[in-house]
Amino acid sequence: MKISDLAKETKLPISTIRFYERKGLLATNYFTRDKNGYRNYDTSAVSQLKFIVLLLANGFSIAELLQINEKFGDSRTLEENIQLLEDKLGEIKVKQKELAETERILNHMLSNKKQQLTK
Repeated sequence: MKISDLAKETKLPISTIRFYERKGLLATNYFTRDKNGYRNYDTSAVSQLKFIVLLLANGFSIAELLQINEKFGDSRTLEENIQLLEDKLGEIKVKQKELAETERILNHMLSNKKQQLTK
């Protein structure tokens, strides 16, 4: 698929896809080149881009994504990568607890407001 199709499929601007390519997050194994030099992206590029967006949205930096990806000459040891992933999972669990508490409080407030309407 062409980059315009990839952009539509992932709902990402073409400039963002190119940025991820330049940074090394979307490796060359996700596309081939036509005779005229245009990239033809594999369907797996869609999954990879969605994965990148998900991790970035949940607290990973581009540097961290590169660090845990062995394809890009990672200088960290496997143990360091495991620790990085465990740390991020811990951060996500803390955020989940905070969100659950916020949800509980908002539901309580909403319930109180609805009760006031019925009085």
